[in-house]
Amino acid sequence: MLPLPAMIDKEAFLTRLYRWYSGHQRPLPWRQTRDAYRLWISEIILQQTRISQGTAYYERFVSTFPDVQSLASASPDSVLKVWEGLGYYSRARNLHRAAQVIIDRHEGKVPSVFPDLRKLPGVGPYTAAAIASIAYNMPQAAVDGNVLRFITRYAGIRDSIDTVTTIKRVNNIATSFLDENDPGTYNQAMMEFGALQCLKSSPKCTNCCFSDACEAYQRGVVTEIPSRSLRKPSVHRFFNYLFVLQSCGTVRFTYIRKRDTDDIWKGLYELPLIEHDALLDTVRVTEHESFLKWFGRQSPGTLKVAQPDRQVLSHQIIHAQFFMISLHPDSSPETEKYFEKVKIAQLSRVAFPRIITRFFEAIEY
Repeated sequence: MLPLPAMIDKEAFLTRLYRWYSGHQRPLPWRQTRDAYRLWISEIILQQTRISQGTAYYERFVSTFPDVQSLASASPDSVLKVWEGLGYYSRARNLHRAAQVIIDRHEGKVPSVFPDLRKLPGVGPYTAAAIASIAYNMPQAAVDGNVLRFITRYAGIRDSIDTVTTIKRVNNIATSFLDENDPGTYNQAMMEFGALQCLKSSPKCTNCCFSDACEAYQRGVVTEIPSRSLRKPSVHRFFNYLFVLQSCGTVRFTYIRKRDTDDIWKGLYELPLIEHDALLDTVRVTEHESFLKWFGRQSPGTLKVAQPDRQVLSHQIIHAQFFMISLHPDSSPETEKYFEKVKIAQLSRVAFPRIITRFFEAIEY
């Protein structure tokens, strides 16, 4: 058995880390502030989102809602509209609820201590530690996916990162190196190192300042760490959407409804949807019991089929087919029992799932 790589002490670790960070840190907008509100927004946006995509959303969000009060007093629909296209919409709903909690229980100020931060909707251990350390200089190690990857490789931890034991072990190691005098810089440097140097694929090991002390590199098992338990296969779902156009004089209308069940895209609007075990053709759509309930048996007029689309979510793959239907002006008086009738010109004000906005962008209507 080969001997373990020579471990370096805390002072040497921080010296190497900060030297690397000083030459590689990116000038990200949330790094120009210690404002807890803006740091909180950035951390929530960057959950499950690449920085390249999240930066524009961050700028738009803090421009629209510049402080806790403006976010707390906003309507849920307006928050979701600003979030539209970013995905994982529970993050936006939790931000809105958390802002109201901050107003009601914390006098409008984002809490400074870890336990109070953890009680906010949508704030987990990592996010609470990041806010506490960066905004308030509290000595908390923040372990995100980047830090988790770096530490498991550095320490040669081959156990699954899906276990509580492994997460606790990684947190302990990250805490052992924590710079108590400047925990915010330490946490940002650790995250940046994982994001830019200790990459998930093709890590830059040959020019890494920790390669001599990295057990995974010395053992030749970098690509095997971190390891995960087997994941369940994705569920395939088939959505048949109806984009209904109806004219009243010179004004055109369509029908939409809000998704209000505990499913994907809760709180967003959608077109009339027939979920089936497959994508349907025009005959099967117009003969489907839902279509008949909503629009009756009258001729739908012009009916076109758009190109199918697909959206991959964390554990689901959505296959979508869109049917463009022109109804006669005086048809389907019962439809408004099931849907909201809105002007076509107002659709841009409503938050839809990205798969529907892509459809709107691709067609002329």
